[in-house]
Amino acid sequence: MLRTHPAPVTLLGLGPATNLAIALAAEPELASRVSRLVLMAGGETKDGRAEFNARNDPLALAILLDLGLEVTLVPLSCTESVRLTAADLSRFERPGGAVLAAARSMLRAGLAARGTITLHDPAALFAITQPELFTMRRVRLDVRLEGARRGALDIGEGPPNASLAESIAREAFLDALAASLARLP
Repeated sequence: MLRTHPAPVTLLGLGPATNLAIALAAEPELASRVSRLVLMAGGETKDGRAEFNARNDPLALAILLDLGLEVTLVPLSCTESVRLTAADLSRFERPGGAVLAAARSMLRAGLAARGTITLHDPAALFAITQPELFTMRRVRLDVRLEGARRGALDIGEGPPNASLAESIAREAFLDALAASLARLP
């Protein structure tokens, strides 16, 4: 896609960054085809480990941060604030098509099984489609490549290499998500 698309594209990474880092390292000219890179990555879990995507391949994340691309990271500290509860389900009780009906069914099942659902991936997507819902900060991020905190991100000294999503307007996000799903077939 990067080779053939007529204009630079925004890429959304929802998992470990391995494949993207390998592609851009193998063919550096592809980086010029990326207008922006948004990654659901960073932060720490409740038990103090680095978030899964960063911990799984911290070197890939470090490579992407050092390419000079416009990078936005949406970390756990941001996505955890969009935890859906049973009280929020009413937002999804609106007219819509099969996609909304399927989402509503999955949300009900997830809530019944777990009590809450954290909407990590949709939050990262909305950093592209509705960035006004986020508070962002330009920072220099360094990735720990080894040790007990492997994959942890540290705010370092030097020129910024990423925008870090610090918060999201929860209520507006949930309303926008429900409305977006309702517009689909």
